Amino acid sequence: MGRHRLYVSQEILDHWVDEGRVAMEGDRLSIRDEGIECVLTPAVFFLREVTGVGDLRDLVGRVKDEEQLVALGADAYMDSVLLGDNAYDVQRGFVAEPISGSASGPRTEAVGRSGGQEGETSDELADFLLSHLK
Repeated sequence: MGRHRLYVSQEILDHWVDEGRVAMEGDRLSIRDEGIECVLTPAVFFLREVTGVGDLRDLVGRVKDEEQLVALGADAYMDSVLLGDNAYDVQRGFVAEPISGSASGPRTEAVGRSGGQEGETSDELADFLLSHLK
């Protein structure tokens, strides 16, 4: 399987930091009590196309990081993305990707295994994020 990447909105991330659930240092997110560390990459979640032209590139409901936006030729500003004749409302946030070896015990070996096996640390990250979305 491919890399495990999860989108986290800026609002949710701020909430977790305020509550002390996670710690931030640069582009690193540490999930307290879980021993999981992630790299955060700025990204946007496409909420809706607002010009009425239609979502010809099927972006609504998808997440794109900054590199992907540049590759598309999109211009992002605040909570909007312009792409050709289209304009989108977006939600700013981050893509979180677990760092290999960030969990303690046997979980550290699971991340980054070859052979298409999913890493347990990635599953724990997904579980944490899903159980703490409020």
